[in-house]
Amino acid sequence: MEVLERREFHLSNAHNKQIMSRARAHWDVIQLNGDIYRMEITAKKISKKSLFKLLAIGFTFGVSIFAILCGIAALFGAETVEWNGVYRTGVEGLFYSFLIGPVAGFFSACFIWFFTVLGLWLYSFFKPIKVQFKEPIGQE
Repeated sequence: MEVLERREFHLSNAHNKQIMSRARAHWDVIQLNGDIYRMEITAKKISKKSLFKLLAIGFTFGVSIFAILCGIAALFGAETVEWNGVYRTGVEGLFYSFLIGPVAGFFSACFIWFFTVLGLWLYSFFKPIKVQFKEPIGQE
């Protein structure tokens, strides 16, 4: 593997006169056998919106898949879906699993996001954050 490109840049926020934030970041593009394999970005902080998007997508889809599997089990009589203290089975259990999955995933993402933002903020005082992307899109 060879480093195809290394860029370092400085960002300044000139729109906000009270807070002049300066961030330093760089990225490496790794090439393997002529194809771009990995992109690595190092920055002082990650945006809260990007972090929430990653967590919301991951938790919502992950928990939804699990909930649908529980709903399929409920369709065959297993007591795997509970709503207001009552187990729902059959088609009703499958229906409730389609509702429970996205809602539980979204609220889990919100809860985890809050503590992750706090932890990454504290971490940013000591070291920069390094994020790696495999097979980036739009790299020529």
